[in-house]
Amino acid sequence: MRANRIKLNPRAIKVDFPDDDSFSVDLADGRTITVPIAWFPRLLMADKKQREHVKIGASGEILRWPDVDEDISVPGLLSTTEIFVLPDGDLRIKNDANINGQLVRKV
Repeated sequence: MRANRIKLNPRAIKVDFPDDDSFSVDLADGRTITVPIAWFPRLLMADKKQREHVKIGASGEILRWPDVDEDISVPGLLSTTEIFVLPDGDLRIKNDANINGQLVRKV
């Protein structure tokens, strides 16, 4: 018996805010991921209108909040294993491809 191969497509097609503590991203392959807003200090400090003003990049791989200068990688959300917010405001992520933690943003 042969297994069927399903190509996963981590491109965002829609972003929703089900509550004040998280946002959900619908992906082109049918998955939905829900992420705590607390992972992203700029979104945490943003008001409802600023949070809801999100743009999905043409490729579907970037979520952009222009009002608060926040960009989030959709593939990065799927592969992130740890997030560190350093005392100076730097945000570092750790995933399978980056063991030491990549600097992703200076606040």
